[in-house]
Formats: sequence, C-alpha cells, structure tokens
Amino acid sequence: MGALALTSVPAAFAATQGPGGQAPADENLVTGIKSPENATINLFDYWIIAEDTPDNNDPSNWRDVGINQGHELRFSDAGRYERPTSNSINAWTGTSGKPYFGIVQPTLGQDGYPVLKAGNIYQSKGGFTTEEQSLAYLFNDASVPGKRTHRDEGPRAVQQRLLHV
Repeated sequence: MGALALTSVPAAFAATQGPGGQAPADENLVTGIKSPENATINLFDYWIIAEDTPDNNDPSNWRDVGINQGHELRFSDAGRYERPTSNSINAWTGTSGKPYFGIVQPTLGQDGYPVLKAGNIYQSKGGFTTEEQSLAYLFNDASVPGKRTHRDEGPRAVQQRLLHV
C-alpha cells in the first residue's frame, strides 16, 4: 500500500523538495536528507489485503481489514471513497489538493506517538467523526494486521527502499 519512514532525527524527512522548492525529478526520490550515520531509521509498509497484493482495487470490506482494522485513519485506493469536498481525513485531496491540517493533536500522546484529533470527519456517509486515538500502531514495533516494520535501517538502505516503493 505505502511505505513510511520514521527517524530519530526530527527533521530528516522534512525536506522532500528539490532545489528552489520544486519537486524532485523522480517523484519517489526523497532529497535533502541529512542523516548522521548513527541515526536509527525505521520504515513501515502498510497494506489492506496482503503485502504483495496490488493496491489499486480495494475489497468491499476495505474499512475493516488489514491496517484499517479498528481504526479511523484509513488507507484506500487513492482515497476514492471520500470526495475532496467531504472534509474527511480519509479523502483524496485531488491532483491540485492542498495539505489537510489538524488530523492529529499538536503534541504527542502519553505513549509518545501522534494522537488522532477528536471531532474530524472520517466517514462522510453517516457523519462519523474521529475520537482521540493513538497512532502508535502505525509506528511502533507491535505486530498488527497490514503492517511490516523494517527496523534500524541505515541511510543507504533507506534510500534503496524508498527508490523501490
């Protein structure tokens, strides 16, 4: 479904644009990474059906399987189930979409992980709104359906994995 990198160097992946603020030539290439050799970088891979299943055709029960199981922040085939105008945190913002702010609380939770902010729409049909929910399941070592953790990757291994996402 997708890969996410988390590092112990706070701003390591903040610079994702090329020179002059323009997108890199290869949209899968993250540039501007400054990471010391002793940094710990963890990569996370998420999916709905199975790890090696193409992610362009969600099953009918996509809301309740894989990484989505029991969670309000959901992964799907391009967020096609919610229109950009729905204000859902799970909506695709479109080709000219803007970042969606306010999905998580401004400070980390008691467990040290981001916390979903309460009161956001997560499913427009039915008007379902989020409750406070730790997003630790996305970033910790816990074994959960729909996630693989690649721990303690060095900077070179991270570059190689990101090039093949």
